[in-house]
Amino acid sequence: MDRASFSGSRVVPDRVVPPLLLIYFLSGVCSLIYETVWIAHFSLLFGSTVQAMSLVVGLFFAGLALGSRWLGRVATRARHPVRLYALLEIAIGLYALLFPVLVRLGEALYAPLAAGWAGELTRLTVARAVLAGLILLPPTVLMGGTLPVLLRSLLPDEALTRRRAGLLYGSNALGAALGSALAGLLLLRVLGITHTNTTAALLNLALGLAALGIGRRASAHASAAPPARRPAAGRTGGDFSPAAISLVLAAFAVSGFVSMSFEIVWLRHLTFFFRDTVHLYTGIITSFVLGIGAGSLAAGLWNRPLRRPVQALGWILAGIGGSCLAATFLPIFAYRTLIALGERGAVQTQLLLLLVLAVPTFLMGTTFPLVSRIVTRDRRRVGESVGTAYALNTLGSILGTLGGGFVLFPLLGMQNTLYLLFGLNMLASTALLLSGGARRPAPAALVPAALALAFPVIMVLGVSDRLPDLLIRASLDPGAHLLEVREGATGTASVVRSAGGELKLMDNTVVIGRQKSGFPVVQGIIPLLVAPEVPRRTLGLAFGAGLSSYGARLFPEVERLDLVDISRENVDLALAHFPENQDLPGDMRARFTIDDAYNVLKYRDDVYDLIFVEPTPPMHSFRNAALYSREFYALARHRLSPGGLFAQILPLPNLSPAETGSVMRTFASVFPSCLLWWNHTDPVMIGSAAPLHLDPERIESRLQRPAVQDALRTHSRFGFSRLEDLLAGLLLDDAGFRGAAGNGEVYTDDRLGLKFSTGRELSPANIDAIAVNLITTERFAALLDGTGGETRLAARELARKRARFMAITYSPYPERFLAEFAAYMRTHPRSRPADLRILRSYLADKGFGRQAGNVDELLRQHGVQPVP
Repeated sequence: MDRASFSGSRVVPDRVVPPLLLIYFLSGVCSLIYETVWIAHFSLLFGSTVQAMSLVVGLFFAGLALGSRWLGRVATRARHPVRLYALLEIAIGLYALLFPVLVRLGEALYAPLAAGWAGELTRLTVARAVLAGLILLPPTVLMGGTLPVLLRSLLPDEALTRRRAGLLYGSNALGAALGSALAGLLLLRVLGITHTNTTAALLNLALGLAALGIGRRASAHASAAPPARRPAAGRTGGDFSPAAISLVLAAFAVSGFVSMSFEIVWLRHLTFFFRDTVHLYTGIITSFVLGIGAGSLAAGLWNRPLRRPVQALGWILAGIGGSCLAATFLPIFAYRTLIALGERGAVQTQLLLLLVLAVPTFLMGTTFPLVSRIVTRDRRRVGESVGTAYALNTLGSILGTLGGGFVLFPLLGMQNTLYLLFGLNMLASTALLLSGGARRPAPAALVPAALALAFPVIMVLGVSDRLPDLLIRASLDPGAHLLEVREGATGTASVVRSAGGELKLMDNTVVIGRQKSGFPVVQGIIPLLVAPEVPRRTLGLAFGAGLSSYGARLFPEVERLDLVDISRENVDLALAHFPENQDLPGDMRARFTIDDAYNVLKYRDDVYDLIFVEPTPPMHSFRNAALYSREFYALARHRLSPGGLFAQILPLPNLSPAETGSVMRTFASVFPSCLLWWNHTDPVMIGSAAPLHLDPERIESRLQRPAVQDALRTHSRFGFSRLEDLLAGLLLDDAGFRGAAGNGEVYTDDRLGLKFSTGRELSPANIDAIAVNLITTERFAALLDGTGGETRLAARELARKRARFMAITYSPYPERFLAEFAAYMRTHPRSRPADLRILRSYLADKGFGRQAGNVDELLRQHGVQPVP
């Protein structure tokens, strides 16, 4: 006869175990897909701040803990636990189908609160917690109950408790790793948020129905279980006292706190080695969950009994602490090598992450099966016992998630956080090692505690720099000096002075502001010059180093200047170090908001005459892709006054040709009138709901203001202080803009392809394609004559200047540009003499003197006959 499960329930045949393990593996796939998708939903609802995301993840864990505890007790009384498990999976799938609707309802409730409590972070945090809890807790409670309920079905005797607990937990964790990778790298990119959620929900329903069928067949072939022998009073399986179990549960909770806090540390720490892309974020989560799953499976397959399992758990915790430190500090010694390898592609990045995180995450995974064996006092109450352990570990994970995002990093910084986590882990390890009851504990039992005390002392005495300083210094060019570092919830901000004396503001290792580049200053001035009226109310998003907002401060007509940045530390360093900001703290027009740019546009009621934004390119910070979506542009248009302008850089060097066309097409899908203005490596896209006409007289009157002249002479490399050169910077009018956009993809919040930008598809073709569009000259006269006055500058001359600007700066490889140029000349024979002069100058500027002297021969090779 097949072995029975428990007294009071029906015997579950052994043959149903493999299919249930497969179902639970696929359930893990669904769970991490849900977490990824639901975080994406809530980032659109609350913004992509670290605090908002920590809140969502914390509530996710809270639901798991509540479900594990509550449904663990329910499982103890269930006569048909497989059937109960099936119903849980079905309920999760049904709820997931409703999730997008519930998020929209939550947004309707949150919007008036966000508008009324703008800037009141405490109130907004409470509101976010309540709304997110109402939406997230029901499905996550059901998810948390699946493990204890399924354990109740599959543990017929004590010998199988540890083994099958490990197999279940491990299979689910391995499935979760696969779900994280699928969602982050494939499904969201191909299907989008909504369809990915629906796919996971339908899979969940199918799993529930399959489990229901298994449960019915198992019940039909089952018989009543024989009564289980009741353990001796006060003992657990004859081995462990209640005091020992309480200590194990406490240590397991500490382990959950330390594990999740270390995950947050690694999410921050590894952005110093790899670019902050979806591949990195997904790779860390996948490696973390995969290691835990592998460790749990290995422990589940370990059949040999342990003489002292509590002490074994203590040594495992010590191993976790030591390996976590090694995973944090050892990569610093191979800093440049890791960066070079990570740039080769997503596969190399994932392999490196697995290598770095393998040991600590594997050890973390071994703890659950071992704790399950220790705390199972009565096999009839295995669901409740394991559910309690799982709930306490999850509670620790909640505190680690929220504590890392809200408390540890802002107050302690990365290095002191490491000291705290290492110390907690080692003290828990010591407590377990000393719990054997011997009067004279072995000296080895005190080693973890000694290390917890010695490590900070060694670091303070042996290393003068803090960990973030070490990482930033490792990334600097020779001769650069690190001036100041500030750690915060969103990242590590620093100010560096290069060997040439230029100030740079950095977010982790990404430069987000350069003092001498000048282009952000010019970006902020251009829309103020070309606007129909000088804007009175302006909004600057992604403040960064504050350089793009400098232009608005030059015009006394500007009555209000709202500035937004997600990082308080970035703002503080920009105000303290960059001379362009020295008067900003005392400027009564300026008001700062620390929040997500998308969130501010979505929920504010204010209307502006000018909105400008300078986000870090998505290839360096994938979350900024949301600032290039159709919905974001629609929010900006909604916040503009009649005739107001929206300005944003087009980061050509950081986009592939396909991404460039898609950004421009998305922009043009919202704004009826578009311009592209020259600004060196980052042209400025200008959009408006009203037709855009340029009045040279009006522009020159603003241009001649002394403050504007000084700023442009200092910061513009292309003579924009002169009217003819400024107007020559007009690259594309509306028709040219839409033509250059071509048939690119329209980016939406639901399907945001730019989020997956890696920078590995950059090509000179991206820049050449834009440059070739500039040579067409027929359209600009109407644009410049839009006010009815005479045009002071010939459109033909402006076109040559535009092409000249592009040729000087872009296209390090002239072959493609030459081919495109020749193709244009074949269809515009009248322009050949002037265009040949431009082409010769272009080739000479690029250092191709021989080619410049043989332009006619090169053109013949491309089918163009030379001009006499």
